[in-house]
Amino acid sequence: MDNEILKIYNSIVSKYKFDDEIKKEKSIDEILNNNKTKAIWYISAIQCIEEKITKNFSEEETKKILYWILENKIKYSEGIFNSVFQIKFISQFYVLTINLLQSYTSRNIPIDEKDILMKECSNNIISITSLPVLFSNIEGLYENYSERLLKTLESSNMKTCNELQKCFISDVYTAPLMPLPNIANERVDSKLKDQKLSQSIYIVLLSFLEDMVRFYRIHSLDYDENQKIALCDKIESIVKFICGKIKKTSPSRTLCEKGLQIINNFEEIDINNKEQMKDASLLLEEILKER
Repeated sequence: MDNEILKIYNSIVSKYKFDDEIKKEKSIDEILNNNKTKAIWYISAIQCIEEKITKNFSEEETKKILYWILENKIKYSEGIFNSVFQIKFISQFYVLTINLLQSYTSRNIPIDEKDILMKECSNNIISITSLPVLFSNIEGLYENYSERLLKTLESSNMKTCNELQKCFISDVYTAPLMPLPNIANERVDSKLKDQKLSQSIYIVLLSFLEDMVRFYRIHSLDYDENQKIALCDKIESIVKFICGKIKKTSPSRTLCEKGLQIINNFEEIDINNKEQMKDASLLLEEILKER
């Protein structure tokens, strides 16, 4: 797959007004050892994967791409536009995982928990970085930014690069709510049934909720009334989702206290009807009384 990405990379480099140093022919290792060329490389990789997703390609090809995303996770999580790349690759990873599972199901192939790839896919579906993507309808969002990413790299202005990334993250958090996809919901339920894993899942869910509340508190002054209402609706829906899980499997006392604190913090700034939040607070308070 690297050769296909390299072809797209070279095409992009020749098309845009990058400096002579960037335009010099480089090996893949040399590309990845420079922050700017590395960013162009991963923009090229996203384009390559996106083109493959739109076509009917083999199960073997799907696995290769999934492995490639997993193997490159550390590299694309560092440097220019790292958060943009994390979000887009998570989105692509989810689509490919669904394709693979559907392929297994159509041929009545059981999913073996000993299958290393499927285990990795399962673990990566539910994480602090994946939940903002899975709960948000961001279809077409990256495509609206891809040209701007390259133009900003072309200008070599790192401040502008950082500002553009912040805008992208903001658009993800404020994107319309999307119910957690079935496969992700099933993985949450499966892990909550496992005593060893249940608390770690609650840590992920509550950390995500805390991030959403913190984001709203910091940025709410930047939004108009409709945007504030939409973001509050989204946070309330996430609280409702978590409370639905808590009713079936209670988290530890410490995590209940953390959840209650997050909800109380949100109640202070929530501009919507607060009845749902009161119900959530009461649920956690009742659990704490029983402990």
